[in-house]
Amino acid sequence: PPTSGEPGAASGPLSRGGDPEGEPDGLPEPARRVLEALGFEPAAADTVVERTGLTADEVSSMLALLELHGLVEPVPGGLYHRVS
Repeated sequence: PPTSGEPGAASGPLSRGGDPEGEPDGLPEPARRVLEALGFEPAAADTVVERTGLTADEVSSMLALLELHGLVEPVPGGLYHRVS
């Protein structure tokens, strides 16, 4: 089996297979909602709270999870955006 860093190796428990939009498999539903609500334009966490109906704590946790998996990045001004 491939080891970390080799082609075909998973970078973590999530893989990008199976989803036609390139979203990783294995994401919890709240994380998927945050990713979808975020889009590719930078947005504040408060905006994501409004778009998803999740609590600020839930959005903050999901943004941290998504950032750890390289799916979102913080940008200046306290905003986040999806990584293409």
